[in-house]
Amino acid sequence: MTRIPRYIDDPPTILFWDLDEFVLLCIFIVLGIITGKLTVFGLVGLVLSKIVGKFKQDKSDGYFLHILYWWGIMPLKGVPPSYKRNFVE
Repeated sequence: MTRIPRYIDDPPTILFWDLDEFVLLCIFIVLGIITGKLTVFGLVGLVLSKIVGKFKQDKSDGYFLHILYWWGIMPLKGVPPSYKRNFVE
């Protein structure tokens, strides 16, 4: 059965994970393949993606994007860097 989004701005999903949770799982699976410990890293990836999913339930959309911006990891287009606190007109 194919899931059809109810709204046009629903986040993209793969199987029953949101895209960011799925990417986290894939990163740990790849690390498990590289190190030869696929079972351990696969389980860690599953647990972490579940924790991220539970954490995201209470937050608004784009919460992690805002956190990455605030820490200076991901700059946003058209927005000044997060370390600039005072603005002069």
